[in-house]
Amino acid sequence: MDLQKKVLDYKEEVIKGIQGVQEPAKEGKPFGDGPAEALQYFLDLGKELGFKVENFDNYAGTIEFGEGKETVGILGHVDVVPEGEGWTYPP
Repeated sequence: MDLQKKVLDYKEEVIKGIQGVQEPAKEGKPFGDGPAEALQYFLDLGKELGFKVENFDNYAGTIEFGEGKETVGILGHVDVVPEGEGWTYPP
């Protein structure tokens, strides 16, 4: 199964998992402007550094290096929220 299909298979789970996003969804930006801009910034940085990058309709992105059947994945997020009340852990 290719990566894009796998991401699309989990689309609804991804959406439910990050519905705490404060910005309204927009056409082509399912989590709003800020998260789309943050994602694109990191994808652009990866491309500048020589990595292969792919944006999955602003839901997620990949930055890859190397070739072969096995890969290493590191999951992270690029959006931020302001400091304030209600944090489980310190920001």
